[in-house]
Amino acid sequence: MKSPTISVIMSVYNDADYIEKAIVSLLVQTFNDFEIIIINDGSTDKTEKLIRKINDPRINLINRPNRGLTKSLNYALSKAKGKWIARQDADDISIFNRFERQIDYLQKHPKVKLLGSAQFVIRRYDLVEEIFSFPCDNEIIEKALSLYNPFVHGSMIIDKDLLIKNNGYNEKYRYVQDYELWTRLVPQTFVKNLSTPLYIRCVHKNCSEAKVDKEPIFQEIQNQYLKFSFGRNIEDNDSETLIKSKSIYPIVSFADKHSLLLAKHYMHMFRGLKKYGTSSYRSLLNSFIYCPVIPFFYRFPKIEK
Repeated sequence: MKSPTISVIMSVYNDADYIEKAIVSLLVQTFNDFEIIIINDGSTDKTEKLIRKINDPRINLINRPNRGLTKSLNYALSKAKGKWIARQDADDISIFNRFERQIDYLQKHPKVKLLGSAQFVIRRYDLVEEIFSFPCDNEIIEKALSLYNPFVHGSMIIDKDLLIKNNGYNEKYRYVQDYELWTRLVPQTFVKNLSTPLYIRCVHKNCSEAKVDKEPIFQEIQNQYLKFSFGRNIEDNDSETLIKSKSIYPIVSFADKHSLLLAKHYMHMFRGLKKYGTSSYRSLLNSFIYCPVIPFFYRFPKIEK
């Protein structure tokens, strides 16, 4: 049996409020040569039931006792068959053409083994409020890494061989495991962030990790990186490396490229959620909100189950 191009690794823990949209956002991708490895990390709510409700052969659900995100991701990595490892958080959403855009870039730039993107942010009302842009070019990312995390973890796609060679995530770190991983991988390869937002980060109060003070852990990893790596320290006021945010609100007329992208995305989500037997009308409403002409004129590829 042919191995998929991408293995998506996801850890879930009591994510019943979000998991259906997260999974469907993957199943409606315009690039569909992938598997989804979901580690149910000891959930006690309806998470498992909701995952099993979505009947698609690309989903591989594995139940395990609660061991935390880092160990769950490493276990998922051990089961992955794809050339590329893509991350997806259980409470976030991938834009419908994320994989198509990322694989296209990687095929055209074979030296790049670590690729992320800008992100949309949802904080309330299920509507995107902001766009966060991250440094895009390899040299700037290398410099930025000594100051902050220049990648959105959930948006990343990583060469599996590079991950395996470096023993995956460091299980010493229950939190900030992504930043620690980048400090090891970035010195070894070319890296890139796409400027187009291809991932939607959903910020909500119920996130358990949001209550954890990660700054001491971040400082420990940062100091280690600067001491033992090639890390090039830069000034905090170096404007080229700062993460930049832009407010975005639903646009009914004179829609810009971002609202058009969101309108198309929500129409894909509407069809996908409906196909997999999940409530979908909020996605249809969102498509109208971002651009009212899209639902009538946008043509969709057939979504295979």
